[in-house]
Amino acid sequence: MSCLSRKMLNMGLLTKSETHLDYGCGYGKDVEELIDLGYQSTGYDPYYFPRCPEKADIVTLGYVLNVIDSFEERQETLIKAWELTNKRIIEYIQKLEDYQEKMDMI
Repeated sequence: MSCLSRKMLNMGLLTKSETHLDYGCGYGKDVEELIDLGYQSTGYDPYYFPRCPEKADIVTLGYVLNVIDSFEERQETLIKAWELTNKRIIEYIQKLEDYQEKMDMI
């Protein structure tokens, strides 16, 4: 499970009565794991799960905005994700310092 999903559950930011959308879910591993734990989770990814997503109580974007080069595209992505949430949006990015530390270790 991703760091975002673990933190979200540990902080009580998603309950089993709420719906969840992983916006930019990639292969959908977090969605599968959340479903296995009894959560109502779905995923959207423009490449792997391109069907139009439905609104959800909680929308997460994990490592999505920081991999988009264009400011306009980042802004558009965040607006689209915001339009899909009923309660809150949770965004998780990798800080440049964390990335540099990993690169130094290679």
